[in-house]
Amino acid sequence: MLDRRYKKVKVDGKLTMGKGASIVATSSAGVETTLDMTELAALNNIAAADLAKIDGITDGTAVAGKALVLGASKEIATITSATITTLTSTTVNATNVDAGASGTAGSVDIFPATAAKGKLAITCADQTGDTTVTLKPAAMGQATQVNIPDPGAAASYVVQSTAAVTLAEADVLDGATAGTAVASKALVVDASKNITALGSVLSTAPTGGGIGYATGAGGAVTQITNRSTGVAINKLTGTITGDATSLAGLAEAEFIVTNSTVALRDTVVLSLVSGPTANTSQVSVSAVAAGSFTIKIRNMHASTADTGAPIINFAVFKAVNA
Repeated sequence: MLDRRYKKVKVDGKLTMGKGASIVATSSAGVETTLDMTELAALNNIAAADLAKIDGITDGTAVAGKALVLGASKEIATITSATITTLTSTTVNATNVDAGASGTAGSVDIFPATAAKGKLAITCADQTGDTTVTLKPAAMGQATQVNIPDPGAAASYVVQSTAAVTLAEADVLDGATAGTAVASKALVVDASKNITALGSVLSTAPTGGGIGYATGAGGAVTQITNRSTGVAINKLTGTITGDATSLAGLAEAEFIVTNSTVALRDTVVLSLVSGPTANTSQVSVSAVAAGSFTIKIRNMHASTADTGAPIINFAVFKAVNA
């Protein structure tokens, strides 16, 4: 067999190779590559434009108009965008990830380690305008795991605030009992807007504040017939307008105020707004019982009769002896 070496061969016509012939090419690194006739025939069926796509390939790097060839670690870099129906991967590293597109809903599903134990789905509802909702954690001074507790309902909402809410601030809600004061917890009234078991309540408001009853707690009643006629008013506070029947000097009269809010140990406070003739009379509580209290009106003047209708304010304060 005649074996000759040529640095360069130019064939202007036709190069004919026998059956079973092959071409052996040696790279600059000394690696031989063999092309047999079957492979050469396959190359003959590939258009020149397609062959150009494998010319100038850089392993592991995407090049416009060129075929993709993975790098040594099976990586590929510098791909600008890709449309993939299903991507299965242990780890996906990306600068930006879009799930779906404008007009096409997308979602991100995150599965736990245990099979058949559900998943976390991150989805998005239609916004009022073409705006973006951003979830962004603030700077944290430590590694933090933020847990979402079970709301016990099919739908619930996250509490929002215009400022950061600390753990200590949020903890005042945990363990709060409606209608009962609990130490270091928020006060929550019950269905009747009541709260019990308070230790003490102090007011430092110099004006316009203080502790007492607000509009809606009070009522008013007018005494008829005479100064001894009883009245009924089932309010914790209010005004009683007394009868104007003449009360002689140094005389006194009593009448019962039926009031279902009063308990036996309660304290009833009175104030005389106006009414007695020439400031002749004074009022006081002479008795307290379950469901009532008694008001005594006494003319303190020795001779002048009181013919005015007294206007008496009252307030009931709950009290106990144990």
